[in-house]
Amino acid sequence: VGKSPKLSVSTALSKLRVHVEKSQARGQQKMRLQVGVFDVVGQLTKRFPARRDGAGDDSDSACAWSADDMQPFITGGAQVDAVIGARVQQSVAILAVTVYTTLGKRGLDAVMLDLPVAAKELILHKIEEETGMVVEDVEPDDMPDDDFGADDDMAGGGLD
Repeated sequence: VGKSPKLSVSTALSKLRVHVEKSQARGQQKMRLQVGVFDVVGQLTKRFPARRDGAGDDSDSACAWSADDMQPFITGGAQVDAVIGARVQQSVAILAVTVYTTLGKRGLDAVMLDLPVAAKELILHKIEEETGMVVEDVEPDDMPDDDFGADDDMAGGGLD
């Protein structure tokens, strides 16, 4: 019995993304799989710190996640069928709230870039519901990441 392999956060997120993309599950089973994976991704974002794009060096990416890491999950989950995938869309909206509260508006803009209008509205509504802030009205000095780098802010606490 040897040591178990350790994965970097970005490697773990990449493996989860590939798992969802290559899954043979369809319909309701696919939705359950996505919700489960998005819940795991949410737990990883709470457990590990975030980093802004372009900040730090390559070694930082091993122990931190970025908006670019979240973008495929949010884009893929936000575009599911609204009737069957309502729970998936809610899971994705919660991930987007975590991105916003941890990385601010720039991080949110990066993950919402390719989303349809309806998905953007769902995410913006969820952010307003969870944080009490309207994203369009937030000035850079008022963003929740004022003290970016503090341990409490990095974990995305207070979103439970």
